[in-house]
Amino acid sequence: MDLKDRIESIYLKTKELALKVERLQKENKKLKKKNQDLETTLEQREKGIRQLTSRVEAINEKQEKQYSPELKAQIDHYIQEIDQCIAWLQKQ
Repeated sequence: MDLKDRIESIYLKTKELALKVERLQKENKKLKKKNQDLETTLEQREKGIRQLTSRVEAINEKQEKQYSPELKAQIDHYIQEIDQCIAWLQKQ
């Protein structure tokens, strides 16, 4: 292989390498954009989850306050009925 062929071979390899670097840079740019988009989407979904969690907690607190006295009264009523049944069975 003479000097001209070696120089041409080096030139072609250098050109191939430059094209490969350019292609990798473009791919890297696309991947960075996609990653940024995914991070933005993730942040939005996490924000939505926090809002929904807050709403659920507020609803649960409201329901506990609203229904607790009613449930307690029902349970007390059932306990009284059970006590009456036990007393009746003990008389039998």
